[in-house]
Amino acid sequence: MFRLTEIETLSNNKYQMYRLMNLSKKDPETFNSICDYLPFYITINTVKSLRWVYYNNEVKNSFGSIAEDCINKGAAAIENISDQNVLKQVLFAIDRFKNINDHQAILTLPQRVEINEQMTWVVSNKMFYHTDDQFFNLFYSLKDLGKSGRIIEDILGETFIKRDGWEIFCSLTKREKEIMKLLAQGQTSKEIGNTLFISKLTADTHRKNLFSKLDVKSYTELIKLSQAFDIIET
Repeated sequence: MFRLTEIETLSNNKYQMYRLMNLSKKDPETFNSICDYLPFYITINTVKSLRWVYYNNEVKNSFGSIAEDCINKGAAAIENISDQNVLKQVLFAIDRFKNINDHQAILTLPQRVEINEQMTWVVSNKMFYHTDDQFFNLFYSLKDLGKSGRIIEDILGETFIKRDGWEIFCSLTKREKEIMKLLAQGQTSKEIGNTLFISKLTADTHRKNLFSKLDVKSYTELIKLSQAFDIIET
């Protein structure tokens, strides 16, 4: 029987979380309906105050009145339920990650928070929205490693991409993702050069490197990958 390694499981979780966050932007009503039935924790936080602007039923059931405190008080309430030493490292990582300015990237790190009145280690996955004033946060207990990705995958449907496709996509630079989008939209190297203020030769080099990294042979394959990762609309 085929079993995922822990690294493959984490990668699968990230990809499914990425799809879920994109659903929150495209179809908020469906996103809310789905999240209220998912057995792990989902919040949307403001960047400056860490205030929760959204939380799902799992958060409500496990955090109780603290969830409302996190909406009203933000960082002050989060500090009350967090391991202080771990939280300092988390806030530092969030600040550095925000400056990368890559809205397809995911920050994954451990946190220690009080859940059901017990301090619990969780795996937290964070992505910044394009407005940069909010971030999507999905977290689950370490003992549930793997469950979140499988459940979201079941709900959102199977993906046609290779299992290592997500790792390859994550390895792309911000510029390569920009060029991937423009290529999938049908732009030529010359047009890409004009759009990004680079030479046609540089655009050609990026295109060749991109095809090699993604292991695609045609623009049709590139477009399919771009749709799978929500680089372009389906």
